[in-house]
Amino acid sequence: MMNALPLTLPIALVLIACALAVAVMAYRMPWISGAAIAATAPFAWYHSLGPTLVTLPKAVFVGALAGVLLRAAFDPSERIGMRDALFADRAPLAFVAFAAFGLISITWADGRADAARDALHWTWYAGAFCLTAATVRTSADAMRVAVVFLGSSVVVGLDGLWQTFAGAPDVFRAADGSLVQRVTSTLEGPNQFGAYLETVIPILLAILLFARVSRLAFIAGTLLLGLLASDLLLTFSRGAFWACAAGVCVVVAAYIWAKRYADSVTVSTLPKRGAVVAASVALFVIPVAGANISLDGLRHEFLATPSATYSMVARAQLWQCAESLIAAAPVIGVGAGNFADANARCANAPPTPWHGSANQLYLETAVDLGVVGLAILIAFLSIMLLRARSAELWASPVAVGAYGALFALCLHGLVDDVFTFPKMALPFFVAIALIPAMRRSAEARPLPLPL
Repeated sequence: MMNALPLTLPIALVLIACALAVAVMAYRMPWISGAAIAATAPFAWYHSLGPTLVTLPKAVFVGALAGVLLRAAFDPSERIGMRDALFADRAPLAFVAFAAFGLISITWADGRADAARDALHWTWYAGAFCLTAATVRTSADAMRVAVVFLGSSVVVGLDGLWQTFAGAPDVFRAADGSLVQRVTSTLEGPNQFGAYLETVIPILLAILLFARVSRLAFIAGTLLLGLLASDLLLTFSRGAFWACAAGVCVVVAAYIWAKRYADSVTVSTLPKRGAVVAASVALFVIPVAGANISLDGLRHEFLATPSATYSMVARAQLWQCAESLIAAAPVIGVGAGNFADANARCANAPPTPWHGSANQLYLETAVDLGVVGLAILIAFLSIMLLRARSAELWASPVAVGAYGALFALCLHGLVDDVFTFPKMALPFFVAIALIPAMRRSAEARPLPLPL
């Protein structure tokens, strides 16, 4: 557990007040539950209460859960709608099963504290996903959640850009020996910040390309997209950059397909601003990149081969270690989060004690939870990817963007595991819960408080 200031009474009262406020809002308008979780996740100021870290996102999650459960208890029609949304396909069930298997793995894990911590993280993610899936049942609600999420990303993006001038907290050594700054914004590191941007950028791009918005909102959106794209370059996270590029390609391909093959009514509703979006982003990105990214930095971002950087060489060693641990416990693994404890057994383990991840989502899952856990995770992701067969997805700008984010993070998982960090993971799971399995319910009405 990281070092954090002890929880004091004033801070505790502030967190309780935030939880109560979110509970009241989620009770009256359930879609606020997912929006509040995504908006506050990057701002996890840590305080310790014994062996537990208490943060704002945890308080918000508890409040959102309480508000939604109360709404379901007092409104039978809302309860039926939530149930139907959750059982529209098996994705929520698969995610809950994955989190439950992680909790069960505590019983056979050597490092039970690490297993509990990792399993509870996944339980938290599954809760955020299910809350959002149960309460966002119309495209209008999805847009509201996205707007709140994007509003939060303004603060995160500006903080990342500011770090290029005030001094970034992370650096790497370029081939010429110079130190290149890597921005992290409010997140734990540049790779985590890059993964957060992978979630935001496709959603924002899809809204700009598919949704009719006011001229002022369009200008603000293109400026924000330019800011976030600049931040993505300044993280110098190759995995995040190329995965995000893949997610953007999904959104752009959907836009091109709609322009060419959709019916005339659909085409007439599409904004004719694609070139304007690209030009506006370039006008923002080019000066920022030109002022802050050196030639060696560009080579690192775009051209580095797998053996050309220390990080990729280290990743290859970690993956070899993971493969040997999978062979030793192939069925149920060593326990959630226990790659960090078990890697000392590897033949290529470092001579000094080391505690970290395998830097590959699928390999690390197979180490921790074996073939069983990996199969459940892949089943969940596969069900979500197969939602592309639904016409309801392609009719919602937010859902198109969220699908691009899902595609991007599935690819990013091949070279990194960023899901151990809630600041990035919570917004992602809220976002992909906006991909509809079913959107046929009427919009939920605000419910007065039962006072």
